[in-house]
Amino acid sequence: MKIAKQAYTTEFKELAVKRVKDGQSISTVTKELGLGDQTLRNWVKASAEGKLKGAYGSPRMLRELRTRGFPAGRTADA
Repeated sequence: MKIAKQAYTTEFKELAVKRVKDGQSISTVTKELGLGDQTLRNWVKASAEGKLKGAYGSPRMLRELRTRGFPAGRTADA
């Protein structure tokens, strides 16, 4: 059985990266947010390069997803 890939908003990624930049370890942040270590490392690197983007970048798309009952930070690709 295949596990659905998670998609994360830019806002969610930025908040996770901010926690690392504020001194929390990657391991601590990933455990608290249910992420993989390498995923967060990739986000930290992308942020440093100014390339951090979310799966649903447009505010319109994010609003539409929220009205359909998806949480703000994470959505499951079906």
